[in-house]
Amino acid sequence: MSAKIVFMRRSLKEIELFGGDVYIDIDGKNIGILKTTDYVIELENGKHTIKMYKSHKYDTYIGFAETEVNIKEGNDLLVQYSCPMIITQPGNIIVSDYKSEEQIANAILEREQKISNDQRIDEQKKQEIEEKNRNGMIIFITIMIILAIIYGIYLAQLQSI
Repeated sequence: MSAKIVFMRRSLKEIELFGGDVYIDIDGKNIGILKTTDYVIELENGKHTIKMYKSHKYDTYIGFAETEVNIKEGNDLLVQYSCPMIITQPGNIIVSDYKSEEQIANAILEREQKISNDQRIDEQKKQEIEEKNRNGMIIFITIMIILAIIYGIYLAQLQSI
């Protein structure tokens, strides 16, 4: 007696943004690497521990996340892993009932949209900071020019005395 466990694939934007490989361990044993296709396995009934994490630079791993699932006959599950935004944070695992491929397609689309929105917001913040820095530099240069002119006038007055 068993049930199907579907590990939701990584989106292309997610791979582009976070890089690395996502590893899947079940009950302390590595069973595979999550790529751009769903990873599907059958698990026997009972309690199982799912652990997922991502490779990082220099053969290190980050984003460890762990959850326990109770497998029941015919109760297929969908497992979604989210990489951390900061390397010191844990990853996130969401387990839900698996209904259809459409459910995964919708979740992938939502994830792609969220990543795109986050990137757009981040880009806007960077542009605002650059504009403030540019304006600050213009103000600084303008003040320096005015001070140089005043100093030049002051020197000219001293020489005329």
